[in-house]
Amino acid sequence: MFLLLAETSVHGFQLLDRTELKAAMEAWCSNSTAAAATYSGICGSDVSLVTDMSYLLGHISDSSLTVSNCSTTFNSDINWDVSSVATMMGMFYDAQAPGYRSV
Repeated sequence: MFLLLAETSVHGFQLLDRTELKAAMEAWCSNSTAAAATYSGICGSDVSLVTDMSYLLGHISDSSLTVSNCSTTFNSDINWDVSSVATMMGMFYDAQAPGYRSV
C-alpha cells in the first residue's frame, strides 16, 4: 500500500482524505516515533481537505471505520483545521485513552 502525502511548509504533511488520515493515525498509534519520521507529527498535520472524520477515534468493533488501538492510546493535543469536515459522527465514541474526558 502506498500513501501519498503532499508536504506543506506550514503544517508538515497534507492528508488528502479520510483514508490517508486513518492510515497516518494507525501508524501514529502503533509507533509514534517511527510515524513522526514519516508524518512530521500527526498532531500538526494539515487535514483541511478531509471531509469525513466519523468514528475515527471511536471505540467500536468495525475496524474499517475506526483507527486500530487509537481509542485507548491516543491522548495528544491536536491542531487541525477541520473547517471542511462535514461529519464527525462518533469521532470520539466511547474513547478510553488515559486522561480522556468527555466534554
